[in-house]
Amino acid sequence: MAASALSSPLGSAPGVVTGSIAATTGFVEFDLDGDLEADGSAAVGEDGVFEFALPDPSYGEHSLNPRAVTPMPNYPFWLTYGGWNPISLVIDGDPAPINALDFTPASTGASAQPATLTGTIDVGHPAGELSTTIQFDFDDDGLPDGSTVTASDGSFSFNPASLVYGDVVARARAHRWNELAEADAYSDWFTINFTHDPALPPLDNLSVTSQPDPMSGSAAPTLGGQISGTELEWARVEFDHNDDGIADASTTPDGSGSFSYTAFGLNPGSTTVAARVGRLASGGQFVYTDWTSFNVEGAPTVVYSPGTVGLERDTGTPGDSVTSVPRLSGTGVTGLPLVGLGG
Repeated sequence: MAASALSSPLGSAPGVVTGSIAATTGFVEFDLDGDLEADGSAAVGEDGVFEFALPDPSYGEHSLNPRAVTPMPNYPFWLTYGGWNPISLVIDGDPAPINALDFTPASTGASAQPATLTGTIDVGHPAGELSTTIQFDFDDDGLPDGSTVTASDGSFSFNPASLVYGDVVARARAHRWNELAEADAYSDWFTINFTHDPALPPLDNLSVTSQPDPMSGSAAPTLGGQISGTELEWARVEFDHNDDGIADASTTPDGSGSFSYTAFGLNPGSTTVAARVGRLASGGQFVYTDWTSFNVEGAPTVVYSPGTVGLERDTGTPGDSVTSVPRLSGTGVTGLPLVGLGG
């Protein structure tokens, strides 16, 4: 019989003995306390491979004696017992290394999710300690900037709260207390590189209302709506009044993502106003969504025809139209007062 106490199949926990015998039937017995009496057994597969989990996979050195038990040829009800084969294995307290680490950028919309780092380690110690701390370093100073814990299957997920934008070097390592050494134990750092740009929140719940235009007294269109997502800081909503693809005005959403903008000074009559979301990204540059267009009614142009107009104050001889206060006042045909004209 050949047995390996140091081989753990993918997905198995430390403390699992694997090996093979030159038979396709039978089983392997294990003496765990040195009395040469079987304390457990593992069946042999068709390929002769067996797998045996220690009933007490505690930290430290384990000595055990396996032996093969196979049916006698032509007499399957008679068993042949091989000799005991002393072997030993050590289960140390160091954490398993990280074997995968991935970055998922933030998403937006109804199912918005923050930027996330996910990964896996080999399943940890099976007796009691089912989770391992995962530490993250984002500034290459060797100190943890955040941490999470693994699930019992060795997977983990972490949402970095203040991840910088641009090219990022992220490192992660596993940490736990080593009971044997009575000290903190760490795996090696696992490093990945990625570019972190902000998620662009989409425009939602768009609406068009109107309010008086102070230049004309007529109604001007007001565009309102919501941007949704998890990264609203440094976001702004831009507006294009003349379909040239260049922003003519902008506004910033409030803390909930709501915004409102009144488009004064549009061409009169039916016209198109476009809106988009922009956000500061890596390198100090803004990134943008596509433009979303609205059909709106621009306030009509009003031409003022003065009905009565004159000096607001005649400081010279009455009637000579000489004044030291160069201001005109009067009333236009629209009924709106004309004040402040002059040089």
